Amino acid sequence: MANYRVTWIIDVEADNEADAAAQCLGIMLDPESIATVFTVQGPSGAVCIDAATGEEYPSDFPGYCAA
Repeated sequence: MANYRVTWIIDVEADNEADAAAQCLGIMLDPESIATVFTVQGPSGAVCIDAATGEEYPSDFPGYCAA
């Protein structure tokens, strides 16, 4: 089994850091959320994966990935 670093980046407007974190958690837990693309760094390099569809994008795909 390999180790992977998975990142998810989103910009939110908030009153403070705790509010920003709470908003992001709410988005991640929302079953209707479309925020499902993660950058995954592993032994073979970095790719972006849409966890909802399984689609894979290059790690520098504009607007989707944490380059």
